[in-house]
Amino acid sequence: MALLQGAELFATFFAAMKSGDSLAHWADGETLPEILGDGDRDGTSAAEKACGLYEPINTYPLFENALQHGKKNSRSVHQQLLGELSSRMSTVAAGNPHAWRQERYSADQISTVSDENRIIGFPYTKLMNAVLAVDMASAVLMTTAGKAIEIGIDPSRLVYLRAGTDINEIWNITEREDLTRSPGLGKAVRAVLDHADIALDSIDRFDLYSCFPSAVQIACNEIGLSPFDERGVTVTGGLPFFGGPGNNYSLHAIAEMVRLIREGDAKNGLVTANGLYLTKHSVGVYSSSPQDGEWQAIDALPLQNEVDSGPRVQLSEDYQGEVVVETYTISFDRNGPKRGIVVAKTPSGLRAIANIDDHITLQSLLDMDAVIGVKGRIHTQGESRFFEIVTD
Repeated sequence: MALLQGAELFATFFAAMKSGDSLAHWADGETLPEILGDGDRDGTSAAEKACGLYEPINTYPLFENALQHGKKNSRSVHQQLLGELSSRMSTVAAGNPHAWRQERYSADQISTVSDENRIIGFPYTKLMNAVLAVDMASAVLMTTAGKAIEIGIDPSRLVYLRAGTDINEIWNITEREDLTRSPGLGKAVRAVLDHADIALDSIDRFDLYSCFPSAVQIACNEIGLSPFDERGVTVTGGLPFFGGPGNNYSLHAIAEMVRLIREGDAKNGLVTANGLYLTKHSVGVYSSSPQDGEWQAIDALPLQNEVDSGPRVQLSEDYQGEVVVETYTISFDRNGPKRGIVVAKTPSGLRAIANIDDHITLQSLLDMDAVIGVKGRIHTQGESRFFEIVTD
């Protein structure tokens, strides 16, 4: 038997920090357990970190604005799409007694900017962002089918992990060829469905990692699923409404998927998990029926090698000169636009990143309906790099 468990208490932690309460009593003097796996690997390069790309609230909007451009949507049309996608997730959360926000929000409520629903990282309103400040815990007990029956579990309540695998994307986002794609996730899903011998059409319920709307849309594109598929993209309500525990959300999704299958609301379910910036992917297929033959793990190494050997873009960390905008975002505070981040291509095809700090340029970008493709110039100032629009 194996017990998988995770817990978060960010709501209590943030409340204590805000009130000034002491957290000294949290220390128990115990040593940290051994960490299995590769250990900590920085999710960003030094250049990415210097521009603010270590914060997901800055990075996922880059994907979103690239998606809008690729769909050829106007800002208003795309914002309504995001509102509708998020509204459907909130409807699931409203019926989930374990959700942090048990309320249904309309598409207009989610997409409309207000004092209570301000922009965090353009184009995302607060209601499109994962809720980090939650106190939540979940656990899954795993064993073999034989052991489960031996200890008296009714065979009709058994839920089988038919297949699962883990694949990393090209690690640094500035090296990825297409910021609207996640080919590693696509490979992982196809491998898992093939190994489980279950067709996509036979999956009854999905829970796609939903820290931000771009994560859901890109996952759907890679899977071959509409974001508005009647089977839904979440069984919990998603990270913005169910709640986004810092590093344990997908265990909640697995636990809820197990409940749905056990109670007969689904026969087959697919859960995806995501780490960093669409960087680390895990996929599992769960079923009310076992696979024929002995369960075997997927050898993901060949798939990982395919991803690692795929096309990359070279980042020029010291480039100065003319560029064309590939994607962008603007971070806001409670007073309005604060800082911009631009990902751009140089005339030679290299990639460059820079910030925008002056209010005039920030407002100019907010006033444009189509920023991607705009010509600009990158220059350095001390150790910082800045973007300015080039006018003909």
